[in-house]
Amino acid sequence: MASLLKKLGRAVTFHRNIQTLALTGTVAALASSSLIPILQPFILSIIPGEDITALGAMLTIASLASSLVAVLGGFVADKYGRKPMMVLGTVLSCMGAIVYFQTRTTIGLLAAVLLSSVGGAMAVSLSVTMVSESAGEERRASSFGYVQMLASMGSALGPIIGSWAYISYGTRSPFLFAFGMYLLGFVVLLSVLRETHRGGKQARMLPWRLSEIKQIHHSLPDAKSLYMLVLAQLIISFGGAFGGSLSIIYASEVIQAGAVELAIMTSVYMVTSLVFMIPAGRLSDKIGRVPPLLAHEILYISIQFGYALAQAPIHLILLNALTGFTVALGIPGFRALQTELMPQKHRAKLLSLYGFIAGLAATPGPLLSSLVWKIYGPRMMFVLSGILVAPTALVVYTSVKETLKPRQNQ
Repeated sequence: MASLLKKLGRAVTFHRNIQTLALTGTVAALASSSLIPILQPFILSIIPGEDITALGAMLTIASLASSLVAVLGGFVADKYGRKPMMVLGTVLSCMGAIVYFQTRTTIGLLAAVLLSSVGGAMAVSLSVTMVSESAGEERRASSFGYVQMLASMGSALGPIIGSWAYISYGTRSPFLFAFGMYLLGFVVLLSVLRETHRGGKQARMLPWRLSEIKQIHHSLPDAKSLYMLVLAQLIISFGGAFGGSLSIIYASEVIQAGAVELAIMTSVYMVTSLVFMIPAGRLSDKIGRVPPLLAHEILYISIQFGYALAQAPIHLILLNALTGFTVALGIPGFRALQTELMPQKHRAKLLSLYGFIAGLAATPGPLLSSLVWKIYGPRMMFVLSGILVAPTALVVYTSVKETLKPRQNQ
């Protein structure tokens, strides 16, 4: 680990920031992933009548709220700095874990879902901004790969810890573990993280005027590629939400996976992502951002149809391993491409808007998934997901231009 961080330090402008973001990302991933195997069953157990449609509606409300608040956080971050809003996101995640631990009512459950979703969305979007601003262009994808790889280490261990706590100490114990991890992340961010963009008093937080919007548009290095990347993300967010939002319930109730198998599914996804994340970042810095992203889109489409055909837990385990590879292949280059298409002074607000659009597209997913489940059966969720996501590969291939400069390929 020391060797990895030392090597990373030579590749970035503010190496301490990258190391801090990698550490806090790992801690946050430990917290959030420890809840994955138990969270949806826990929510369902509190909802009266264990109505899956109510679960879908609750997740839909949380998605919408997190998108709205996260985009506001990005606008504030461009005016007042990245660090305060990232710290606030971590505080909200802490509060969400505590409310989860204490609640026994649907209202309390909704509050916990909202706090956790909002806090997580805000912290993730600003982490992307700060990694981009802390890394040099020639190593940007690699830096994203390092940070994501270390976060994947936490995500690989989290489900095992959460399931062990669930079995050993009761259904609510994983939330205490998550709270402790978020609290540790809060302390590290507050004491170590260095601000990368302080904004300015003259900067308007909300550019409502048409002239200001035009100014932002003209500051984009390649507006068409950015807009097409947004379109691809909108499609994949909407299509992916059909299957992904209720995948844990699908695994437990349809495929009959137990608690241990659910933990293995989540962990194998993270372990595979962990193994391939750094090589994928280096590959993107060598051959460009677009080719790995295109391969990611094609594999993602195939995985959705694989879920629809799955018959046993081992099938889902193998599909999750392939999903981990697919995510590792696409994420570093995608993050680099995304941030390279945005000027620094508007980056936080643009990333937040980007996340807002993607989140808004995904918002109906849980509710629509639950309705498709009831009317057509659970497997149809993944069939529709594969069909809806298919156009993303075409959009990326035809309309998104490479941002890596030719001299860096030599």
